[in-house]
Amino acid sequence: MLEEEAGECGDGSLDPPGEECDDGNTLDGDCCSSTCQYESVATECRAAAGVCDAPDYCDGAGTCDADGKLTSECRAVGGPVRHRGRLRRREQRLSGGCGRASDDRVPGLHRRLRPGRAV
Repeated sequence: MLEEEAGECGDGSLDPPGEECDDGNTLDGDCCSSTCQYESVATECRAAAGVCDAPDYCDGAGTCDADGKLTSECRAVGGPVRHRGRLRRREQRLSGGCGRASDDRVPGLHRRLRPGRAV
């Protein structure tokens, strides 16, 4: 009878009881640590992509919580536009130091956003 070998952290196979997660690597900062344990909610897993984008953090259960939140410095401005009596959406620029780059435009956004609210 062959004895089953215990898996190794980073092999992509979840091997309880020692591993909470195994994402196929032994890197920290991706919500599954180098020792195959969940990383804390204080772990940044995705850096901010721009001045209006807030970084994302691990959810404490092995997933990067990509929430789409704006930073407190930025908020959407503008509103719905009427054209020939019909309500139309338009792109809005973000204020507060944002809106200079094309990736700071929010297509179809027609409500005022508050800092920390998901886009």
